[in-house]
Amino acid sequence: MDSKELYGILENTIKKGLVHKYYDRTLDIAKFNHQILTGQDQDDLIVQYKIKESDSLKEQRVRLTNSYTPYVANQIMSVYRKVKRTDGIKRILEHEDSNTIAKIENKLGRFYGSQSYERYLHERLLYFYFYDPNAFLIFERENKTDQQGIIKDVNFYPFEVPSNQAINYCYKNGNLEWLIVKQKNEDKEIVGDNTIVNHTEPPQHEKNASSEELFTYYIYSNNLVVKLEQYDPKKEDSEREKIKIKPETGKELSFYYQEFKPGSSIQAIKVGNLPDPESDKTIFVSPLYPAKEVFEDIIRDKSYLDLTKSEHTFLQKYVYAESCEYEHEELGECVNGHLGESSQVCPKCNGKGKLWHTTEQEVVAITLPDGEGDPVPLERFAHYVTLPHETPRFQAEELEKALKRAIIAVFNTEIFETPQLAATATAAIIEHEKIYDVLSFYADQYSLIWEFGVNILSEYLQKNEDLTALYSFPVDFKMRSLAELLQLKKMAKESGLSHKSMQAIEHDILSKQYADNPTAIADYKSYECFKPFQDKSVEEIALITMSRSESDYHRIVYENFDMIIKEIEVELRNQGTYFHVLNYEKQKEIFQNKVDQYRDSIQYRNTSIVNSFEN
Repeated sequence: MDSKELYGILENTIKKGLVHKYYDRTLDIAKFNHQILTGQDQDDLIVQYKIKESDSLKEQRVRLTNSYTPYVANQIMSVYRKVKRTDGIKRILEHEDSNTIAKIENKLGRFYGSQSYERYLHERLLYFYFYDPNAFLIFERENKTDQQGIIKDVNFYPFEVPSNQAINYCYKNGNLEWLIVKQKNEDKEIVGDNTIVNHTEPPQHEKNASSEELFTYYIYSNNLVVKLEQYDPKKEDSEREKIKIKPETGKELSFYYQEFKPGSSIQAIKVGNLPDPESDKTIFVSPLYPAKEVFEDIIRDKSYLDLTKSEHTFLQKYVYAESCEYEHEELGECVNGHLGESSQVCPKCNGKGKLWHTTEQEVVAITLPDGEGDPVPLERFAHYVTLPHETPRFQAEELEKALKRAIIAVFNTEIFETPQLAATATAAIIEHEKIYDVLSFYADQYSLIWEFGVNILSEYLQKNEDLTALYSFPVDFKMRSLAELLQLKKMAKESGLSHKSMQAIEHDILSKQYADNPTAIADYKSYECFKPFQDKSVEEIALITMSRSESDYHRIVYENFDMIIKEIEVELRNQGTYFHVLNYEKQKEIFQNKVDQYRDSIQYRNTSIVNSFEN
């Protein structure tokens, strides 16, 4: 699209105040996610079940309610955070020119401040995926030029556009054709020539915006970006030509016009990928959507419970009390807590008009009756009201059920609510597969955006030809506990699975045990390929080794494997390197040399024994 077409779309949007079809729906989605994840601004959700309550009672209910939704929602979010720690992620970045790869890697290493490209994506993509899935991520460029204006380098940085600012867009055959961004000038933080969006507040409607507010509009397309910055009388710039646009309602507006040609592809991509069933699937929901009604139940049940605990379960006591008979010399006797007809509070009963002890530290002394009559039972002097335990207990149980249902609704499994050691390994596999099915949507979107951004960067550097940029997660996210893996190994062994299948399970166990030492895991896997008889049973290995001489290569390796790799590890560590970083030929050479040393010692020992025997 050329600049005339883009400007026409942008002008029409401003004149008619256009937004895309589901703009309000995207704001409602973002608002609900913000309410659930933070526990803030839940007033409308708290009182929606008590329509007939007075305003004062609604205020009381809101004030007393302490939401549990952040507790559950962030538990769900924490499972998604584990995706970045998955073993076996494939990251391929290839180009025939090694300098091009080095340059791209350098840009990705410091993408946003000190953050790498991947770390930024893991943090910000996950944030928007849950909070605002209809936000857009735009990969901007900043040219670095010399004194003659020749571009020498390009900076690559993110421009985050929340859903309330992505006011209009057009998709064609699933591809984004153009995107219009409307941004309040006061919401921008200016850093050099870069514009960064602030995200401190959740997206809100802008329809009732003050006429004094100033906005900047952007329209992004395949090969062009047009920017209209509203004229600010306080910042007069006489050198820039102003364009006037008259909206259908309101006064005429003035804008500064500017256009950019960043690259041949559109720079924007939407964050979410879970289709909203309430729209035509062009907008997205967060992973919390399946538990929407359950979260509303949690808010309701917690509100009931908090109100019950605060207003109806405190200790109440009824006591017999004497009337206060205090009399002041001047003001007269106590009448309902006041002295005579004055407003002076009685110093003895403190304005109560009756006498009873008021703290748990006070002792009530009771005089025994004269004569032979029986003492009056103490329970007649005070009565404690039985607290309504059943009501808060029932409410707490219902709340606990709702908390569990929220996790089940998202992951379709109760695995987080059951003991870590499942009844059978098969059951554990099935339950984890359900979780992986859910996480795969997020992993796929992360991979898509990673590849999208890298390709945009390569265009900016004019190195996009013959570049291969691929990123993918394994099908198994490896979230099983150590206990589950041990049980899985036992079942695999009993069922007679192949050596490779058993080895894969053992590698997973090793990864759990040495999660903080990936170098040790990598080294072990490298050494393992040199260990003989791995596909044999213990009985078979015993028969094989007994039939071979002590100096047989494979027998030496099998019987001394742990000592051999320990000695190699120490020697390589002294050289400042590790076994797994060496190529296979070098690994084989080092391993065989160490085995030869053991063979020599065995032959020397046998020779010594023979000589000693002959002598």
